[in-house]
Amino acid sequence: MNVISDSAADLFHQLLPEMCQDAGMEQSFKMTAGSVVSNRLLLAIDRNKIKPGDLIQLLDRLAMPETLKSDFLKEVTEANKIGFGLETRAEFVTIKVYLEFWSRLIESLDTGGSQYQPQTLFIGYKWDNRQPSRTAVDRYLCYPLLSVTGIARRSGLILGEDTPASLTGAIQQLVSQGASRLQQDAFVYCEVRAPGNKRRSFDINVYKSGFYVRDVAETIRTMGTSIATPTDTLESLLETCADHRLGHISGGRDPEGNTFVTIYTEVPESGE
Repeated sequence: MNVISDSAADLFHQLLPEMCQDAGMEQSFKMTAGSVVSNRLLLAIDRNKIKPGDLIQLLDRLAMPETLKSDFLKEVTEANKIGFGLETRAEFVTIKVYLEFWSRLIESLDTGGSQYQPQTLFIGYKWDNRQPSRTAVDRYLCYPLLSVTGIARRSGLILGEDTPASLTGAIQQLVSQGASRLQQDAFVYCEVRAPGNKRRSFDINVYKSGFYVRDVAETIRTMGTSIATPTDTLESLLETCADHRLGHISGGRDPEGNTFVTIYTEVPESGE
């Protein structure tokens, strides 16, 4: 198998617009103590807009390990959307392919499934371009119709008791503001726990709140300050993304146990 080259970012940008003309795009930045990783991109497209042969060709050109591809192809037929993600750092590139099972979740709820029983909403397949043997398969469990109070409780448990109160408070404040704006008390909330290491995380989809980054910039600053994120880098990103819609907030602990918060924003279409 050919390992994708260090110019993976260039290849990724070339391939996806070619095969996924109707894809929506998100950018994100991940805050941790002493660093911000901002070279992160995610594109999502309806599964039925990619021909099966084109999809397999794309996976091959991205050098998806065979162990991951086998499981991916078993699951993809029930997915609504496929996401292609890329995280570029100085030392490596992490490639990510996601499946979303929204219809399966809705069908379960419509046929009497519990509103509170967690169900798989996403599966994420991830690998390192320089060490393709380093792979991961993450299953994102969705807690349907979880209230703002429930989100605060569960996200707080994920972050842990030693997390600064300013961080948990800022996350809760943003979610509460979104709920007040919408006059409803539930968001799509997911969790991931990785067996064998300390990684655990949550993801809160706040798209429907209608926030732009500029609306919640001060709250994001508080999150960054709480975990000692470099101020200058964060300020630059907040300025660059000011007119982007706020999409998701995720947070938790990485495989080494370090606290992180990631902010996902929608990339405006050209001309907006």
